[in-house]
Amino acid sequence: MKKLSPRVWLTLILVGMVGQFAWTIENMYFNVYLYNTISTDPGYISAMVGWSAAAATLTTLLMGALSDRVGKRKLFICGGYLLWGLSTAAFGLVTVKNAAKLFPAASAAAAAAVMIVVLDCVMTFFGSTANDAAFNAWITDTVPNAARGKAESVLAILPLISMLVIFGLFDGMTQRGQWQKFFAIFGGLVVLTGVVSVFLIPEPKLEPRRDNGLKTLVYGLRPSVVRGNPALYLSFAAFCLFSVAVQVFFPYLIIYMQNYLHFDGYALVLGVVLIIASVVSVLSGRVIDRLGELRCVLPAAGVMFAGLLGMFFARSMLAVILTGCIMMSGYMLVTAILSGVIRDHTPAGKAGHFQGIRMIFGVLLPMIFALFVAELYRRHENPLGNVCWELGGLVYIALPFALLATIPLRGACSAGSSYVPGDMLAIIFIVWANDVGAYLAGSLFGRHRLFERISPKKSWEGFAGGVLCAVAVGWLYGLYAGPGDTAHGLLWSGAGLVVAVAGVLGDLVESMLKRSAGLKDSGNSIPGHGGFLDRFDALILAVPFVYAYFAIFAYICVLSGGPVGAVAG
Repeated sequence: MKKLSPRVWLTLILVGMVGQFAWTIENMYFNVYLYNTISTDPGYISAMVGWSAAAATLTTLLMGALSDRVGKRKLFICGGYLLWGLSTAAFGLVTVKNAAKLFPAASAAAAAAVMIVVLDCVMTFFGSTANDAAFNAWITDTVPNAARGKAESVLAILPLISMLVIFGLFDGMTQRGQWQKFFAIFGGLVVLTGVVSVFLIPEPKLEPRRDNGLKTLVYGLRPSVVRGNPALYLSFAAFCLFSVAVQVFFPYLIIYMQNYLHFDGYALVLGVVLIIASVVSVLSGRVIDRLGELRCVLPAAGVMFAGLLGMFFARSMLAVILTGCIMMSGYMLVTAILSGVIRDHTPAGKAGHFQGIRMIFGVLLPMIFALFVAELYRRHENPLGNVCWELGGLVYIALPFALLATIPLRGACSAGSSYVPGDMLAIIFIVWANDVGAYLAGSLFGRHRLFERISPKKSWEGFAGGVLCAVAVGWLYGLYAGPGDTAHGLLWSGAGLVVAVAGVLGDLVESMLKRSAGLKDSGNSIPGHGGFLDRFDALILAVPFVYAYFAIFAYICVLSGGPVGAVAG
């Protein structure tokens, strides 16, 4: 068996351990902080879990593929940890009092809850970039198959150790209400790890890839790739089923013991459980390497099932400890085994990308399934409405902004693969130009109503003015960003036309949604502007169409040989 060097072991334990500190704070304490200090409405917790899951999945898919193309993991790990720590520390600043100062016209508790959800998504972006995408890809690149069981068993206990440390040494801070200090300590630790990682992490020898941006993102979703890697995708499916169970109960574990079992000493319970489960996981590493991962997966799943079944009946502290030890031991063994199998069957040079695919199966899909299961226990009068609102929010808001972040990935006709953030800014400026042009033309010349039933002020004249401004700004950016030829200007003029048409539809859709809800504005956080969503309604619907426009053009370019020099998407 090939042994890992002390430097690799130190990197695995230190970077992995601190990352788990941050994820433990996010998975278990953000919920408690929101519930105990801001709002007891479980809808906010569901929204935070759902949105962060979507953010984690999309970020890992995008940034994992980008790290494959760049061929450097350290940059993403170190930079991500720095920003991850800063955003974690910022949570202590989000209070009802501060929200009332920032948004005096809004409900302070609701504003604070929304700020928590948004900040959680920001923190998740940096954390998933650093840990889920880059660090996990680095592990796949660095750890040989023969040492996977031992390495994965150690990695599997890190979440448990992180919980043990936090519950045992720092939980008292949260119970005393010292949340700002609590978040600052762990945020600072993550920042420090980002600095240390610059000197600690050995960079694996990877060649930069020149893949097409769109093809890179969808590679793992192609039927041919699925058929060519059956063991990998069967492992993904098993990981998905396993994660459904975890998503249903794990975010509410502390709340369950605090508020339903009424355990004042829940930290002691979790401490004992985590110590025993960690010992079992470490001792099982050699056994997994010797017997093989596939032979061990069903017994491990059986152990976890037995623990979950026992937890249903357990009411006393001793019973919860015993069943918790069984459940957590099984949980860590299944996690280690499935993670090892996935790494074993990951295609070479695609470790970052398949970390994103892993997040789809391990986080996004289980989160969607968990929404339906969770409604069984919320006892709300309209569970279907809750599910539709939560899933609708992900599709309506999260997906367009995720697609916007992928547009700067250059397409198949580029001279070389690169990431051009100016493309993303260009889309935003084109949307603004469309809004300004529509407003000025509509105010000066508007006579004929565009869609009076939904928005009585919009006119065909305003629409024409928006089209002209959007096309003009697209033309100018095309000349500026490209080689300066007419073809590139026409390409971005077409993008401007797509933005103008889709943007006005987005504006009308948001007006329709407000009217159906009996609201004049989507919120009062921005007085006089119709609410926060009114600033992005055109962008939300325009981005998917622009993305499709560039994707189609890139595909045509591949088929024709690609006379245009650079294409977004």
